[in-house]
Amino acid sequence: MVNSNLINISLALGLTMQSVHAGSWYSEPPKGWLWYKKIAKPKKVIKEEAASKPPLTAPAPEKPVTYRDRLKQSQEQFEEIQAKAVMEPTLANVQNLYRAQNVMMDQATVFEKLWMLASLLDAQGYRESDQPFPLHRKIYQEKEEKQLDRQIKQMTRQFGLFFVFKQDCPYCHEFAPIVRQFIDQYGFEYKAISPQGQRLPAFPDAVADNGTIQILNPEGIYPALFLVNPTTRDVIPLARGLVNLSELRENMKIIIDSLKGAPYGRP
Repeated sequence: MVNSNLINISLALGLTMQSVHAGSWYSEPPKGWLWYKKIAKPKKVIKEEAASKPPLTAPAPEKPVTYRDRLKQSQEQFEEIQAKAVMEPTLANVQNLYRAQNVMMDQATVFEKLWMLASLLDAQGYRESDQPFPLHRKIYQEKEEKQLDRQIKQMTRQFGLFFVFKQDCPYCHEFAPIVRQFIDQYGFEYKAISPQGQRLPAFPDAVADNGTIQILNPEGIYPALFLVNPTTRDVIPLARGLVNLSELRENMKIIIDSLKGAPYGRP
């Protein structure tokens, strides 16, 4: 038969062990996922972390490099190679410049050929005045001169000339034969006018000023040549000072072009 005292001691030890084990469980920090219920606050932590980070923004798109930018870069690179070869004329630097120049010349040659091909394919872009061939230019120039001659002769139907000069003006003496040649070539009617009626060999029929010079030439520039429409009394300066026959023709061309589409004398 078991001793009752031994049983009592065993029960006492058992209760003591249980109380000790239970006390140690509750006195130690929770282990495993049990700590999560009492300590962790993940939502708050995550929220604070999210708030502490700056918002993500998309990077700004890079500006595309244009062909003009590329051309400028190529020019700058060539100029740098050229400057280096000039400032530091070593064989290597000069060779680099020689090669770079050959590349540019090759590109220019290709462009020129394609430009010629484009001009052949595009009939709308053809302009008679722009053709570079010498024979074409010669024929075109002759054609333009004949057309200008016809236009100047047509101007004689509505316009005459006033030639204003002074006897003591050396430029007037040189200009007078040119004006006479211009008059005879195109058939202009004219009046040669001097302040006191002095005459020149090319204009023995010159007349004295009746107040016209002050109206036409208040600046007192001699010699001076004017286109005058006797019907409308419109006056257009054709030359001030000494010019040659070619310049007179060129001035006439400018005046004629400016008067196209408007009555003569009223551009």
